[in-house]
Amino acid sequence: MFSFTVSTEEQEDSEVVLEELVSGFESRKGEIGDLGKCVGILFVDANLEYGEFIGELERRLGFLVLGNTAVSLVGDQASDTVSAILTVMCDAEFGAAATGPLDIGNTEAEVGNACKRALTALNGDPKAIFVFCPIYADVMMDDIVDSMEAVAGKIPVFGGVASDNQLDRPISMFYGGEEVPQSTIVLALGGDIDPVFEVANTPTMYSEKKGVITESGCGFIQKVGDQTFKEFMEYCGLRTDKEYQTGQIMTTYATNPVKFLIKEQESDGVPVIHNIFDLNRDTGSIFLAARIPEGSEVSLCLLKKDNIKSSTQAAMEGLVEQMKERKAKGSTYSMLFAISCGGRYFVLTGANSIEREILNDFREDGLSIAGFYASGEIGPTSVRSEGAMNRTHHSSLVLCAF
Repeated sequence: MFSFTVSTEEQEDSEVVLEELVSGFESRKGEIGDLGKCVGILFVDANLEYGEFIGELERRLGFLVLGNTAVSLVGDQASDTVSAILTVMCDAEFGAAATGPLDIGNTEAEVGNACKRALTALNGDPKAIFVFCPIYADVMMDDIVDSMEAVAGKIPVFGGVASDNQLDRPISMFYGGEEVPQSTIVLALGGDIDPVFEVANTPTMYSEKKGVITESGCGFIQKVGDQTFKEFMEYCGLRTDKEYQTGQIMTTYATNPVKFLIKEQESDGVPVIHNIFDLNRDTGSIFLAARIPEGSEVSLCLLKKDNIKSSTQAAMEGLVEQMKERKAKGSTYSMLFAISCGGRYFVLTGANSIEREILNDFREDGLSIAGFYASGEIGPTSVRSEGAMNRTHHSSLVLCAF
């Protein structure tokens, strides 16, 4: 497989967006052997009137296009002006499927069936499974990943949650030339790819104090030791009084993600980061939209521009080293997917090019970049012989190259 990207900076005219994407594809079309073995991944700025060209784009390209909206995109340049970026995977061995709308009662069946359909269409051994989904009111990313693993086993799962501009443009998903705003999209990839992965999630410690979760479930954490989580936050020096809450909980604590060292039988010892989405002052519990088992170690963090920069550099160094080792054994790489947290994007306000500049500084000739700022990230913290340690994340950057 080889991949390339085409993009546009047109912000208003959807017809111009369509023509520039198609023109960019046509300029590379001579490199493609069989259009039937192509698949496109499209990320679109949520401000764009995307509904007017999604179907026509797939019709004119002649192959499946899937993707989602985002508050901002990541590409082959450091600017924040790209409005749409299309990745074309050529000579690809793939299978794809989309779920219907998900709720807490049908997630396992819907996601499991979509994963089965994608794997059946692949008709070979999967090397990675990409997943893109909207924000669901009662379905967590962990529910989606667990449903996929129940079907596919410990194949590396990579992807993210669509995002929007928080104004009047809702999140949307694309599949088969249509908007499918409540669907989760699954793309199984196989063939001659040799994917490598990295996660950037090393914020500064807000406090050196740590605790152990003693009561949790369904995305909530009730207790750390013998304290409520609210009491643990105050113990670490983080205010929780009502006067401090000048806006939504998520906004207030955007720079204070929570770090977890998951304690379970299969844990790889790599921490994960999640955001506080809700704080119940009556019960003292928090809601994370993530499944954190009891016994896990917890600490509070501080997300700043300098640690976003250093963690991105460290992740790219690790990714490049992995690619170097694989290349020595004959693997080739043409595509880098980078999905970063929307929280990192907002913390970088005034310096939003930092991550993009680092990605492009490390980019080698022939390697294209595509990605977006997400409402949640999915990627393995390690891939070992026994399989991938697939995790969900917030305030992180997940990378996949193949």
